[in-house]
Amino acid sequence: MKKLIIILPIIILLIIIFLLKSSIKEDKLKNLNFSKEALLKMEEKKIKDKVKKYSKTLETALLSDNYIESNFNSYMEIEYKDRTNFIENINKLLNLGYRPIDIDAIYNYLNDNDIEILNNYIENIKDYIEVGCFKIDNIIRYKNYKDNNNKTYEEVIVLVNIGLDNPFYTNVKEVINPNDILVLVNKYHHLSESFIPNNLVSIDPSCAIGEKLLVKEAKDKFMELCNDSSVLGLNIKVSSAYRDYNYQKKLYNNYLEKDINADNYSAKEGYSEHQTGLALDIQGANGDYLKFIDTKEYKWVHDNAHKYGFIIRYTKENKWITGYMEEPWHLRYVGIDVASYIFQHNISFDEYYIKFID
Repeated sequence: MKKLIIILPIIILLIIIFLLKSSIKEDKLKNLNFSKEALLKMEEKKIKDKVKKYSKTLETALLSDNYIESNFNSYMEIEYKDRTNFIENINKLLNLGYRPIDIDAIYNYLNDNDIEILNNYIENIKDYIEVGCFKIDNIIRYKNYKDNNNKTYEEVIVLVNIGLDNPFYTNVKEVINPNDILVLVNKYHHLSESFIPNNLVSIDPSCAIGEKLLVKEAKDKFMELCNDSSVLGLNIKVSSAYRDYNYQKKLYNNYLEKDINADNYSAKEGYSEHQTGLALDIQGANGDYLKFIDTKEYKWVHDNAHKYGFIIRYTKENKWITGYMEEPWHLRYVGIDVASYIFQHNISFDEYYIKFID
């Protein structure tokens, strides 16, 4: 009896301490701003003791039908986003092997449709999607190219978006904006057979050999270039400008009959910038465009063409990107701002297009 009298108060005290602790814990969780419904779910799932801070993601998971116990720690870490199927999608991403830090990046940079179709684990995905021109459809191609090339993540994405993870003239697309001044025509983007540029006009005879046509904006700026260079005693003339689809077809086939390496310097029909009416070949005082690089006119054009909106389209440095040998004589009109950026950063138009236009 004496033992019972001694033990009973101890039991009562322990019960009181337990209730006090439970009450304190309950109050603490309430102070963390969890809803009553979430608190009841925590009680049901016996996770109250594990919760140390408020998590909107955890609360949303608890109140959904998609709570997964093994994802508890991840729910606590992932920043909540008010997005469609949020808990379902992060469960899927966690199951694929993505870490909370990856998932935060995915939600910061991708839209819901992109997330829905992300069905593969990509190591270091954060480094890919933080690049501005990342495209979810190319994610596997990025990974494969990265695995086989010593390139930065930005380089990988730009080069794959150009198409360089595949051989030239494969995975090609028809140009959808052929009359745009910044249209991209290369060995992956082609013009239709029927395309003829709007607003083609003749270049003044003083700056061309025979009748040559360009889109008016390009023609006007080239005339400024030609006239300004003439004042300096330079002699720059256009030897080739707009070419239609059929002309280019004959030209290319003639080259190919004589030279199996014609692809290095001639475009297939539909793949030539000349069909845009924005490209031209020029020559200097020596009268030979193939030796234009040896002239004083070339030096001036190299240093000043961008001031008129032109770039030297095919350089020694970008040959592996364009697929064409160096052509110092081939100018392409892109406008002053774009030409100046390309000149200052020494990049190809293909790279500029992918980074800032596509």
